[in-house]
Amino acid sequence: MIEWLPAPDDNEQIDQLGAARMQHDIAYEMLREIKNATQYRSIKRYAESIGADPTRMGRMLRGSIVMRMEDIVSAFRHLGVTTFYNEERIVDLTDQARRRSALASASSTGARNLT
Repeated sequence: MIEWLPAPDDNEQIDQLGAARMQHDIAYEMLREIKNATQYRSIKRYAESIGADPTRMGRMLRGSIVMRMEDIVSAFRHLGVTTFYNEERIVDLTDQARRRSALASASSTGARNLT
């Protein structure tokens, strides 16, 4: 189980965290399909069969490097991977950031009222 960091306040960081979560979801489904597909059974065999670099594929599926759009299309074509976007996770990141910002604002207002 991955324990994700709380959503940051900065929009760019929210987008980066959302992208990381999205890549994780896609990689997880890709790995499941690779292991279940009798013609692949391994990342190396899958990568070689589609003409991809096995080292890069392994790094991408571990999250060490960023997944390209071509990788997503290839996963759809060769593996039938369809979990590309989990809107609830992205909305949750935005909501977390808004709640934290509102709490910080209320907290600083309360502190000023005490002085």
